Amino acid sequence: MSTIPLTPAVSQLPTPFIESTRAVFSAMLGAELGLTDTCRCRRFHSPFDVSGVIGFSGSIKGMLVIGMDKPVAFAIAEELLGYRPTDIDAEVFDMVGELANMIGGNAKERMGDANIALGLPTVVSGQSYNIAFHSDNQLYLLCFETPWGPISVEFGLK
Repeated sequence: MSTIPLTPAVSQLPTPFIESTRAVFSAMLGAELGLTDTCRCRRFHSPFDVSGVIGFSGSIKGMLVIGMDKPVAFAIAEELLGYRPTDIDAEVFDMVGELANMIGGNAKERMGDANIALGLPTVVSGQSYNIAFHSDNQLYLLCFETPWGPISVEFGLK
């Protein structure tokens, strides 16, 4: 993935997404997240095993993708569900989709625009998959370290 350094004017756009990701993980899992990288991207290619995707429509159009590897997803599921999955099953899909939904909803509230709507979350899993953002979207990558391992939150908005 090629990256573009953030300029001061652009650097404020990720703030609602950084804050919402941290707030969701704090409220749902009691976890503090470290932000390890923030950049603009030219395209999205997931290095992770599973990703939750949620779309934005209205005055802001685009989508958000939260990605993680299986061991991270299983550890988070264990915290939330009380047992550790051994495969990416329906409950892991639901959990990853709900994280995308909560982070997207929280970011929407932080943007303070009543004309933004969220779609239903979708979950993708597998090896080396691409998620196509609209060509007009500005893409951003946020990398976090959780107590269970790395996750990313990518978003593309117009």
